[in-house]
Amino acid sequence: MKWRLWTRNEGLAPAVEAFHTEEYGSKEAALEAAYQMMYGLGHQRNMKVPRIDGPNGPIESEEIEAWCKARRG
Repeated sequence: MKWRLWTRNEGLAPAVEAFHTEEYGSKEAALEAAYQMMYGLGHQRNMKVPRIDGPNGPIESEEIEAWCKARRG
């Protein structure tokens, strides 16, 4: 199983949650993709990544946010 991101567009009413179509080969690659979606140069202001599903179970939003915060420095 590959790593897959759930995205949540909070700019829509109601907010829309869906799988991101791309799959990632590692946890680190999935976390980096989440970071780029939420904070990178081409990010969407209302886009969140509430969960990443992977072979070892899901990564919840708290861990994703902590990883992104550490990445930002």
